[in-house]
This record gives sequence, C-alpha cells and structure tokens, in this order.
Amino acid sequence: MLEIENLDAGYGSFQALFGISLEVRAGEAVAVIGPNGAGKTTLMRVISGLLPVRAGHCSMEGQS
Repeated sequence: MLEIENLDAGYGSFQALFGISLEVRAGEAVAVIGPNGAGKTTLMRVISGLLPVRAGHCSMEGQS
C-alpha cells in the first residue's frame, strides 16, 4: 500500500506541493491528472525517492 499524508515538497525556495494526502491499496489503480505545473511530476519524484519530503509522510508497504 502507498500512503501519503500531508506531504509538502518543492525545489529550493519554491514549494510545489502543499498538504497532499493519498492512499492507494493493493490492487487499486490510480491516475494523477492536472494541468501543467500542478505538481504531478513532483509527486512522482517524491514517491520514487528522487526528491526529499519537506513535511508530512510518504511510505510504501510501511517503509518511508
């Protein structure tokens, strides 16, 4: 299971994500949609570990 709670993230002094929460259970499929600049890529970078979390929590199968 993927669990994201009150996630904040960004680049340098620019904050791209503000308080994102999401839970995806085993067997579920989820699409993240939105306009350019909405934070979709930033969210994927945080989930994959390429970008650090500023605040909140992101875990996959119980591991941060």
